[in-house]
Amino acid sequence: MDKILEYLGAGKIDYTGTFHLNKAGALFFAKDITQFNIEHEIKMVRFNGIEAYDIIDKLVSHESFFKLIKDFDNFFKRNTRMGGTVRLGNGSITRVS
Repeated sequence: MDKILEYLGAGKIDYTGTFHLNKAGALFFAKDITQFNIEHEIKMVRFNGIEAYDIIDKLVSHESFFKLIKDFDNFFKRNTRMGGTVRLGNGSITRVS
């Protein structure tokens, strides 16, 4: 596995045969990236309309890549709910999407 990660550019095997992740490798493959002291921040924001000052929801993440994918998926699902309008008229209910 170490040779595969080295081939991918995720780190290096030193002269003793010990594999060391680099920063990119840590962001993709480490279970806990806090031990690598990597400064990174991912921001996701949902605005109301086209004006950047009216924020509905936001998420700031300092997680590794695969945990970030899960955070993004949850953020996306939370902010893309299906909606519609219900009109009442002539005693019937009509849904307008």
